[in-house]
Amino acid sequence: MSALFAEVTRHGFMLTAAVTGLIVGTLSAVLSFFVVQRGLAFAGAGISHAAFGGLALGVYLDQPPLPFGVAFALMSALLLAHGPRLGRMPPDVAIGIAFSGSMALGVVLMSAAHGQYFGELFSYFFGSILAISRAELFMVIALAAGTGLFLLAFFRSLLMMTVSEDMALAGGISVRWLDCALLAAVAITVILSVRLVGVVLASALLIVPGAAGHMLSGHYRAIIFISVSVALVAVGGGMALSYWQDWPTGASIVLTLIAQFLFAVSVATQCRSQVFR
Repeated sequence: MSALFAEVTRHGFMLTAAVTGLIVGTLSAVLSFFVVQRGLAFAGAGISHAAFGGLALGVYLDQPPLPFGVAFALMSALLLAHGPRLGRMPPDVAIGIAFSGSMALGVVLMSAAHGQYFGELFSYFFGSILAISRAELFMVIALAAGTGLFLLAFFRSLLMMTVSEDMALAGGISVRWLDCALLAAVAITVILSVRLVGVVLASALLIVPGAAGHMLSGHYRAIIFISVSVALVAVGGGMALSYWQDWPTGASIVLTLIAQFLFAVSVATQCRSQVFR
């Protein structure tokens, strides 16, 4: 572990990757509580895949891909939020349309480029945390700060809406606006996660930490604390596995997440068996 720490502090790109991972991991873990409690797991997966079309468009136009990815992710989130009011479209149908259409656009752009940008797009598809530039880090910090301020400012309202939408409406909370804002926060966090673990695995950071916390506790503070701990251990452990075993970093982070979730399931099962013995 000391050798890994020395490498991280010695090389600028590894320090940038570690800082980015800790920022995105923490933000994803806090949002994971709401994603799991509100049943938005499919939304996270759909938005991450829908963002691929925007990333491909940015690469094809030889522009920074992240702003295009953010735009596509936000459009998908808005479609998901307003789909039920646009022609009685169920949320899963809305995100399915955005998912498939955006992925198809990405594939067409890859084909039109004749493989010229395949390597860069491949890094977004499966993640490339060690390739994060200083400029991308600043963009991550800005987007994460904005999303974090939203969560801090509206945490009580989000919590009330998560517990009971009727209670939130009775308390004067605009549930429709807040739901759209939460989906926008999920979209931004997803696109930030894409650079770490890739389009294919980005939803794991939004689902697994909260699911592990939910297995071990029923109180929101404990769930969020466990969720953040799981995400940070996954980022650190995944980078360590990648360094020691020469595994892909994104996949190593997700495997570390899954291992912790299985451990949480085991602990919860043991506790229940002790209670009912």
